[in-house]
Amino acid sequence: MENNGKDTRFPGWELFKKIQVIKVGEEQKVLLEGRLYMSWAYKDRLSPRVAIAQLYKLGLATQKELAEVFDIHVNSVYNYTSKFERDGIIGLLDQQPGPKEPWRIAPEARFMILEAAFSNTDISYEKIADLIKQKWNKEISISSIRSVLIENGFRSLPIKGQAQESPTDLFKRKGEKQLELRDFKDSGEISDPPNLAQEAEEKQIDCVKEDEINPGENFKKMGLSFYSPTERIYLNRLEKGAFSAYAGGLLFIPLLQQYNFVRTIKRVIDIKTYEGYTLGQLCLTLLYCDVFGFRSVENFKTVYPEEFGILIGRSLSPSIFTIRRFLHKVRKLKKGEQLMGEFGKEYLTSGLVKWGILYIDAHFLPYYGICVISMGWHGVRQMPMKESYNFMAIDDKFNPLIFFIRPSSEDLIKKIPELILKAKDIAKEVGIADDKLIVVFDREGYSAELFREFNDKLNATFISWAKYFDSWKPKIKEEQFDKSVVVNYEAQKSEEIKYFEAKDRIMKKYGKVWAIVIQSGRKKKQSAIYTNDWELEADLIIQLICRRWGQETLIKTLRLDHRIDYFPGYESEELEEQPMVDHPGVMKLKRTKANLAKELHKLKSGFADILLDKVSEEINWREVEEKKIKTLADIQTIKTQMSLIDLEIDKLPEKVKFDEAHKGTKLVEFDYEKKRFLDCIKIFSYTIQKKACEVLSKYYDNPKDVWQILGMIVRRGAEIKLKGNILTVKLKKFTNEVVEYAARHLCEELNEMAPITLDKFGFRLQYEVE
Repeated sequence: MENNGKDTRFPGWELFKKIQVIKVGEEQKVLLEGRLYMSWAYKDRLSPRVAIAQLYKLGLATQKELAEVFDIHVNSVYNYTSKFERDGIIGLLDQQPGPKEPWRIAPEARFMILEAAFSNTDISYEKIADLIKQKWNKEISISSIRSVLIENGFRSLPIKGQAQESPTDLFKRKGEKQLELRDFKDSGEISDPPNLAQEAEEKQIDCVKEDEINPGENFKKMGLSFYSPTERIYLNRLEKGAFSAYAGGLLFIPLLQQYNFVRTIKRVIDIKTYEGYTLGQLCLTLLYCDVFGFRSVENFKTVYPEEFGILIGRSLSPSIFTIRRFLHKVRKLKKGEQLMGEFGKEYLTSGLVKWGILYIDAHFLPYYGICVISMGWHGVRQMPMKESYNFMAIDDKFNPLIFFIRPSSEDLIKKIPELILKAKDIAKEVGIADDKLIVVFDREGYSAELFREFNDKLNATFISWAKYFDSWKPKIKEEQFDKSVVVNYEAQKSEEIKYFEAKDRIMKKYGKVWAIVIQSGRKKKQSAIYTNDWELEADLIIQLICRRWGQETLIKTLRLDHRIDYFPGYESEELEEQPMVDHPGVMKLKRTKANLAKELHKLKSGFADILLDKVSEEINWREVEEKKIKTLADIQTIKTQMSLIDLEIDKLPEKVKFDEAHKGTKLVEFDYEKKRFLDCIKIFSYTIQKKACEVLSKYYDNPKDVWQILGMIVRRGAEIKLKGNILTVKLKKFTNEVVEYAARHLCEELNEMAPITLDKFGFRLQYEVE
């Protein structure tokens, strides 16, 4: 190919001027910014692939750009870069046709080859073949000998071909080293270069660090070499001005910077770049997917890529395939709960979450697929279903701190101590004193064993509803409610609640507990509250337990507005050991026995009814005797059948493994890593939107509508224009003057935070309203 750097859409402008491939005589050369980068013989097939892999690893071009420069399909570029990353230069070689698996060489032949190699080092393949022929009278091909010796480390893999020219010096960025291509040996063989992949990885890390530098006001002074052609197109678009339906999302940047969204993720997730996008860009994509209401990864295909890309500092947003592969790579790291803890530290450090009171509850995540997973009890539908649980701990202002996503085999009673200990560890790491914690939960956590654990191990106060209040409710009299307290809620009106204290209440299997009985509402509904802390004021206890419903409101919001029930793909894993379940044969026999018992009772009742009906009439004793004999015979038959069933039950084991009980079908468990990662981002999205509502509420006085007004402002769309180092985001005009007033003052307050874009350019943001 001669020179494929021209873009016919813009005559006179060379789109890929930075990298060019030209032919000079019998040689082909790659020019980087006009200087020689690498050259090779025109018929050489390996060197172009090495050049492609190097240029991509060094971050000098994207896969799409390389495909156009080298005039090949982008899938080929992807294959070359992937093979180079996995296997080094060896992976770029053309594979010889025919079977390659080691098992195709017989074990006997393999032994002969290795025996000859051990006894005679540094001899050629032909001599090894001669030794085998002399000693065992067997003929083995040279290719088989070579394959076995390379596989077992006796030889390095040869690359036959003409010696290549090393790349010359390049334009080097500050602190940057060139990824070197090792010279081939005269024999045409080189050893497998394990350090080459390591150097490439180090180079990639250096390049990513440089990409994250914010040039700020000096970005124009950096020179065109600092930016790729794609980035120059993006900058040109910003300078000319453009409209984006998603540009309102840039209003969140001051809060994303203040509460360290990207930095928090980078402290845990060790992925520098993925398919041309940085970790920060991919995480921002997922966050803005939540902000703009994309219900799933698949739903993201309806996005306008060129308009959404502005939110992450790119010309285009990533595809759904890139997002899915990225989530799969995150899943392999197994750091979902660690990331959740890191966000928890950030919430406590920045004051987004208050320490001292935790509401804990379990929330049902139903599953309707074909995988066989454990079942739980759906509290709303009142039926067993396949599902998982989201165990969440939030503060008294209903801000999420931490959460666990677990299978339904784990219940709330066991998870409450784990959540408390995790929360205390997080608080300790950020320097919060390990003061006594108040934990509030519903009747689902009612357990004498758990209450004892609060006293013995957790050093915390529990507040919960009494589960069996109906048993002693009739003894309560109206005149006992001699005190009252006014409970203040977040959105609804305040409520006056009457109560009295029953400190001498004894709870079975636990002991003495402080009980507070309350009466509320027009129907004077009565309930009892249990706690283990006699020093707390009764007013505070009632306030906390009555406000617990705010947690249900939070979950409803997370489900409807943030799709917290969504799973970004189910990854199932077989359980190492199948759980024990009731033997299906035993259960069937017990059902049969229960039916016989009903029939037996029916016979006895029928005979008694006959006698009672005859009391007022003249009794025919002969007829009664005949009926009695027949009934006794039927009763004895049923009793005999029941005895035989008992014998059959005794022969069978009471419990068997799940797969044995279900004809080989095994119970599986889901891997929740992708969902944990995505939910961390969704909960952060909810948290910063709530924080933005606090700012907006200064200028819009109806708290019930402030969330909707924020959504109107963010989704309004805006014109963006770059002038100098200032990127102006001008929201479209609002017809409602009240909303316009709130939006204008929101922009003014956000401008005072001096926000800058989260991309490599670091532009100063200026928010306005038309």
